[in-house]
Amino acid sequence: HAVAEEHPHGTPEELTAALEARIEELGYNLDTWAGRVADRHARDIVNNLASYVIGVPGDVAVEQTVSAEVEGVTIRGRMDRLERVDEGVRVTDLKTGKSGYTKANVRENPQLAAYQMALLASGEKVAGARIALLGGSKPQIFDQPALEGEELERWREWVREVALSARGPYFEARPSAEACRYCSFDRLCPARERGRKVVE
Repeated sequence: HAVAEEHPHGTPEELTAALEARIEELGYNLDTWAGRVADRHARDIVNNLASYVIGVPGDVAVEQTVSAEVEGVTIRGRMDRLERVDEGVRVTDLKTGKSGYTKANVRENPQLAAYQMALLASGEKVAGARIALLGGSKPQIFDQPALEGEELERWREWVREVALSARGPYFEARPSAEACRYCSFDRLCPARERGRKVVE
């Protein structure tokens, strides 16, 4: 992410040079198979980043912070890229993995929707949001359309529901394959076998 932050419009050569300057910091032992695989993966990500940024010629703000009130809730976050396109601003979340995203789950991605709502509340004209998946053989782009009309109202209702449930004396765990995969609290969560043993 540091390379992407320092070079929002970097050429392949600039991005590769920036990676080379940081390669020692990454601590890869190139004498091992694992180190060589990690090094190759980092280089693939940089090449995919270069392919992606070439297609985004407008102004780009990197690591842009947003904070706005939506439905009585303050939404704060930091966006990897806020890209100015003809239709307005577009949020882009850079991901270094190879998989885990589809058109369907990005359309329903609450983080991207929250960013869009916060930007709208800040007075921006929002052109949508996207995830740029950089860890594969080529960049994959998954878009979340601009929120408007019924879709915007549906997400606002979601914010109201989440805020209401978080303010109560209890917070109901809602397990899902997607959410539980990244959750740090599975050892305490009553919805998971491990956590149930702790809290019962």
